[in-house]
Amino acid sequence: MAFSVLRPAAVLLAVGVVAGVHFGKSSPPKAAAPPTLEPRMGLDASSDAQARIMRRATKVRADELSVASRCKQQGFTECTAPALRHAAMSGRTTAVLLHVVVARIPAGECRNYLFRIGAASDAAGDQARWLMSNIAQNHRHIAGQIAMAAQMLENAWRAARADVCAPKATGPAA
Repeated sequence: MAFSVLRPAAVLLAVGVVAGVHFGKSSPPKAAAPPTLEPRMGLDASSDAQARIMRRATKVRADELSVASRCKQQGFTECTAPALRHAAMSGRTTAVLLHVVVARIPAGECRNYLFRIGAASDAAGDQARWLMSNIAQNHRHIAGQIAMAAQMLENAWRAARADVCAPKATGPAA
């Protein structure tokens, strides 16, 4: 008996839900989509400042690794560990930050330069992490690997003039 009373109510409820959904009366009004913000494309004071900061940071890492590559065998781990830690941490961070910066810079010399710094920093960071885990091995081999990472960063930050990303420097890559 209770089943026969509930059955028409359930059918009526189902029809009401379907009708409400079909006609849109039970659904809340849709909010307007937020406006999309388009990043500005081109070189400006911000891109120049960011490029100069990344250039300086890459130079500091290259110098630090260069000094670490000349550490003597006695105390080698204590001498090289800070530089390797800094390179390991800053390498990936620099690459990620530059990925964001490069996204709004048009093709050209500035973009190529920042890609080069990002790639070198990421590779030097990977190398530093690997060297940290193998630092107790052959001193000469590890020192040589540190020197190569330092040279890679040195080549990257010296690859273009200091004002390569200045607003006036909008020409195509050479």
